[in-house]
Amino acid sequence: MHAFLLIVSLLIAFEVRPYQGGLIAHATSPDGTQCVVSQSWNGWNGGEFYTVRLHARKPGGDWTWHYIDHEASHWSGCKLRFSSDGKTLHLSGGDKQPRSFNLTQDEASTPPPYLPEEFKEQP
Repeated sequence: MHAFLLIVSLLIAFEVRPYQGGLIAHATSPDGTQCVVSQSWNGWNGGEFYTVRLHARKPGGDWTWHYIDHEASHWSGCKLRFSSDGKTLHLSGGDKQPRSFNLTQDEASTPPPYLPEEFKEQP
């Protein structure tokens, strides 16, 4: 019985990957807008393991954010693709749910919790 519980616990930990928040993906749009997708560990509260957010910063502007998911499992990666005018970001991967974000409509934010080196300086 103990071996069974150990195996089940390891399988859950393998799927959830606790405490592994971080940078998932980043890209720069044709107009210079920097986009970062990151996840933060929420803890073991009822299946809401990670919060996933998109942060964006236009050249010379402040960081803004877009909601993705607050009840996510661990994302190992995602793909970012911009529309030809750079105003829409298409996201795929992560939880396999395709999403699109209008980068002209956003909400003010603090900087994302995880940044790639090249995004640490203001564009």
